[in-house]
Amino acid sequence: MKLTVTDTLLRFDGRWKDNTSKFFGCPSSGVWLQKRIQKDSLAARRVEAESLPGISVKDTARIIRPPVIGNRRSDIQSIIEISKSDIDSIRIDIYDNGTIDQDSVMVYLDDQLLVPPSFISTNAISRVIHIDPAKPFAKIRLVAVSLGSIPPCTALLVVKTRKKRYEVNLSSNFESNGVLEFFVKD
Repeated sequence: MKLTVTDTLLRFDGRWKDNTSKFFGCPSSGVWLQKRIQKDSLAARRVEAESLPGISVKDTARIIRPPVIGNRRSDIQSIIEISKSDIDSIRIDIYDNGTIDQDSVMVYLDDQLLVPPSFISTNAISRVIHIDPAKPFAKIRLVAVSLGSIPPCTALLVVKTRKKRYEVNLSSNFESNGVLEFFVKD
């Protein structure tokens, strides 16, 4: 397929070919789409600007920024009880939950950044955390940086202690953060 641009016309043309090998497939054919450009339209002005030497044309779009992260509400979505003997080395693996749709997240342990803005996928983002023995609980906060192509931002956290393994699903969007809370028991 090829796009041809003139001062009065946009034309997209090429050949369409059936990719099945069945006996009753669709025949190949030529296809085209065309649209006339009015002289006062934005597309016509763009064609004129591109044809002038020394003038560059940049595509611009309104950037949608998420609200300030500190203003989002925290939604406690799971609680895990951990014994004091397990608080010194807890491994957390972060994956995209479900379809890989380019979700981007930040992860905090209490108020300290644990994972900077990163895309999550089938490859784990792994961290080992230590919980302060003086505190009775700790929070892992999943913050959506981008929602990917399928909102909301969803993640699977695999939490491994010395004795147990937990799988926790968290979701986050631009209004709320998903929180996993660790409760330290004596």
